[in-house]
Amino acid sequence: MGLPYRGIQQDFRERIRELDPQGRILRASEMPFYVLRPGDLIQFGYWSNGQQKNYQGIVVSTRRSGGKGYRMTLQGDTILQVLIIEGLSDEVFQFVINTLYKNRTLSRYLSLKKRSSEADKKINYGYLKNIGRDSSELSEQIKESTLARRLLGREKRLGLVKTLQQGDFKTFRVEKSYDVFSISLLNPELAQ
Repeated sequence: MGLPYRGIQQDFRERIRELDPQGRILRASEMPFYVLRPGDLIQFGYWSNGQQKNYQGIVVSTRRSGGKGYRMTLQGDTILQVLIIEGLSDEVFQFVINTLYKNRTLSRYLSLKKRSSEADKKINYGYLKNIGRDSSELSEQIKESTLARRLLGREKRLGLVKTLQQGDFKTFRVEKSYDVFSISLLNPELAQ
């Protein structure tokens, strides 16, 4: 892994630059986990089995993490849910930074379940209920998410399915994470 530049690992920064057709400028700022929301692009360090490892990904919400992408466990630890960027094909990574990045609705309802049936190629958008939401609030947000997916169009819906099929969804205990950076992709004109 390359040296960090303004908090972002060099290889990660270069990959975004190569695949971002909008040519946006990258900025990173250190953030506490509770400020992060589904759709945020992040990089962070993590202690596991006495070793340090860096991760890059996009915060997502699933049944395990709850509606904000993080929640308290029964043991009192807070876990953060992330779709890991490493291992995604260039096509899927491009979909992530162009469609899921800052899309709170679509990132909120990604789930660990695969969304396609190989037999008939139909997309099955069944949802898992998020923990801690009453049914009326959940129903309204599922309607919002369904509308958002319809507006994507066929090609981008297929991109969503590919993301779910390739994606490595991981949960992280917040107390083991460090150097949490939120990465912003800024329009060059606005970034001056």
